[in-house]
Amino acid sequence: MDNNQDKNVFQVPATQNGESLNVPLTSVDAGMSDAEVEQNFTAIAREYVSETYNQMTQDLEMSLSGYETRPVPTVEIASPHPVAVELLQIGAELKARRAKYHESLVEAGIVARFLGKLIAKDPSSIAQPSIEKIIEHESKIGAKLFPLDSEVTEMKYFFLPDEAGDKWYHSQVSAVRHKHFTNSYAINEYGIEKSSTFFAESHGRFVNVSLPTSEEEARNLLIASKKYYTEVTGKVYVKKPAPRLRFRSKDDYKLAA
Repeated sequence: MDNNQDKNVFQVPATQNGESLNVPLTSVDAGMSDAEVEQNFTAIAREYVSETYNQMTQDLEMSLSGYETRPVPTVEIASPHPVAVELLQIGAELKARRAKYHESLVEAGIVARFLGKLIAKDPSSIAQPSIEKIIEHESKIGAKLFPLDSEVTEMKYFFLPDEAGDKWYHSQVSAVRHKHFTNSYAINEYGIEKSSTFFAESHGRFVNVSLPTSEEEARNLLIASKKYYTEVTGKVYVKKPAPRLRFRSKDDYKLAA
């Protein structure tokens, strides 16, 4: 042991990488000889070196296996898209009104077929109500929301949900190919996915592509859908008010239309 070395530190001989280890000494009984003290702390140093080596070996194995470098996927919590949420609310109202209106048409059709039998008419000649016919009627109203030019021969705008979810369609037919298109907008809580079919001059044919919906286009879609809802509910799903019965006192009864 080096006499110039700090007496309170025991130095372990250098390892292969050239590093030495200093082990602090603790107080020992005065009765122990220098050889016993050195033997005691050599055992402590060996145990420490063994633990350090085992830890280094374990770290190396983990590094080689890719455990430490394996990328941890980032979990991103998507937030609801405000425009998409409003469109879903409009769609829910339209579906409810369609279902109720269709139910009333079915009931009216049953009565019509019954009356047809009474007057000896063929019941099969009476038109059967369907959701498709209701939507077709809606689309004629939706077409009037957009201005037409002389080259556009037909315009359609309507709401048509399917198994995948809510969808809005906007299409126009024109003698000029680059004005002929069909756009569909699939709505979910977190955004709007657009699919567009149009004539691509570079390809010389009609193509279908999926395009991102800009914030401006999303807002325009919402404005058109709100107008569509207002027009359709006012012209298709009109509830005729029932006659109000008046009594001697207006507080006796109140019959809502």
